[in-house]
Amino acid sequence: MAAARSMRASIACRRPFWAARSSVLAGRRVATAPRAAAFDVDNSSILVAGGGGVALEVTRKLKDMGAWVWQLQRTDVRRKEIESMMAIVVNGDACKPEDIERAFAAIDGVDAVISTIGGTTADPTADSQASGGAGNINLIEAAVKHGVKKFVLVTSIGTGDSKGAPPPHVYEVLKPVLLEKEKAENRLKEVGAS
Repeated sequence: MAAARSMRASIACRRPFWAARSSVLAGRRVATAPRAAAFDVDNSSILVAGGGGVALEVTRKLKDMGAWVWQLQRTDVRRKEIESMMAIVVNGDACKPEDIERAFAAIDGVDAVISTIGGTTADPTADSQASGGAGNINLIEAAVKHGVKKFVLVTSIGTGDSKGAPPPHVYEVLKPVLLEKEKAENRLKEVGAS
């Protein structure tokens, strides 16, 4: 429930998506815009990227709030669950810019993007430009290109100003993932400065 309240609070902002700030959400940091005029989720077109439980919960809450939701998915494993919420599945991989472009083309005017994607210790590059551009950075670049009003990046404790939060032994295990996540956070801040 705390995650839902926090997500609602971060979505309730209206300011160019790139003005980033971080808050803590159930062990994750959420980069979001400072409070400004309200972003009306009702009847907004929102692209949610991520294949896990956080993305599903975000989709559920957005649908409850009256949004039109498309969820970018690499596979059809969760298609029935997503479609049962009256959300639309767009097949594609955020690590492939052409898949993101196809997702944007399927939506008549994307108002917001919410990304819950992230790497793993086995492959931490889902967030960064390693391997020629991947994941969250591709989403950020596409959002800029398409004039998206709001971008919410679900990030992690242990990045940015919260590097000291996890115990040192935990940080060392997650370090490759956290460093890549921080690259995505930094790119989101950079596009806001230009």
